[in-house]
Amino acid sequence: MVPPTEAPAAAPGPTSRSLSADVLVTFAGKVAVILLQVAGTVLIARRLGPGGRGTVAVASGLVIVLQQFGSLGLVSANPYFGLRHGARVERILANSLALGALAGAALAALVLLAKLLLPSTVRGLDWADVGIVAAAIPGALLFLYLQGIVLGAGRMVAYNVIEVAQNTVALAALAVGLYVLHMGVTGSIVVVASVYSLGAVAYLILLRARVTRIGRIDVPLARRMLRYAFRIYVAGFISFLIIRLDLFLVNGYLGSRAAGLYATAAGLADAMFTLPMVIGLNVFPRIAGGGDTQTTASVFRLVSLVYGALVLLSAILAGPAIHLLYGHRFAYSATLYYWLAPGVLSLGLVTVLSQHFAGKGFPLGAMAVWFVGLAVNVAINLALLPSQGTYVAALSSSVAYTLLLVLHIRLFGRESGGARQLIPRRGELSALGRALLRRAPPAAPS
Repeated sequence: MVPPTEAPAAAPGPTSRSLSADVLVTFAGKVAVILLQVAGTVLIARRLGPGGRGTVAVASGLVIVLQQFGSLGLVSANPYFGLRHGARVERILANSLALGALAGAALAALVLLAKLLLPSTVRGLDWADVGIVAAAIPGALLFLYLQGIVLGAGRMVAYNVIEVAQNTVALAALAVGLYVLHMGVTGSIVVVASVYSLGAVAYLILLRARVTRIGRIDVPLARRMLRYAFRIYVAGFISFLIIRLDLFLVNGYLGSRAAGLYATAAGLADAMFTLPMVIGLNVFPRIAGGGDTQTTASVFRLVSLVYGALVLLSAILAGPAIHLLYGHRFAYSATLYYWLAPGVLSLGLVTVLSQHFAGKGFPLGAMAVWFVGLAVNVAINLALLPSQGTYVAALSSSVAYTLLLVLHIRLFGRESGGARQLIPRRGELSALGRALLRRAPPAAPS
């Protein structure tokens, strides 16, 4: 524990740049990451086919699900406590390293036990593949924890440069491994699973250059952070489960080929989430720093207009794009994306409102609604997926996310005095442009 006589440091407040500047920087970084990841999936799909693509996607999805399961909400708690409570970076960093090691070891053991006792849950993955996934989990957790600290410090350029660099290295490794060294599925899993550890090392080097030393583990601070993070953690994990669980159900019921087709459609959906995710990511520290509901409402209105148009355009172009990138063997992935598109729009809008609630301390209702969405998604899949086919997985996600959007709008309306302010207005583009140019609130005084 840190001695109680140690004086608190100033909160690492958000950058003094405008919201639009941070959004543009982050959006550019995320677009670059998406393009690099898509290029990697194209290399895997063309070299290994739908079956190989499905197996790699299941392994990668397993790492991501376990990463979210072990995130403990620290990706939000780390910046939140830096902004609102002035917690020292050294303390947050020490707690993150300790929790990452403990949670990573526990989840690695869990996935190995799943392979031993419930092999159907990791169908298509042999022991070597599962071992690679297990080994990657601690690094994947540290990647999230440290990224949250960098976000709280307002280091948006470094935040994005490191993420782009790690994915560039991964793409180069895939290209050399698949087409020069002729590696197969297992080699591809090594690359896609280890990319998080590479990013974690880079973030740690960045933070070590900023702090004089890594502090001692602060148990009382960790308890406060975990209490705050619990509701966000539950909601965030269920959000990931709704679309990621579909992939595992498709793999379990219909096999790796169907999983490969669905993973391609889901990958396009993930790419579309980039814009609202980036905007929500930059709204969060401003709300946590004292922003009001008008800021969120303005952002939501513009996102609903612009993002809605982009989702419609993506549905029109999905067929030609998938055929061009992945080949005729993945043609059915475009049909699956058509079923996913309504959910893509709904989840994008939910993301903005969810980040608003996170900045407000995340009320209980904002967590509870995610259980409703998960229950609806699982019920539809279990009832229809085995008999009706892969499209049910996409349909269930769209139904669940649309329901979640309705529930989030209702919650926001209760807080703000009515949901009408979320409805786009005339001249909305210019109004939201002014909102984006607002400066972030100053950091909390030390």
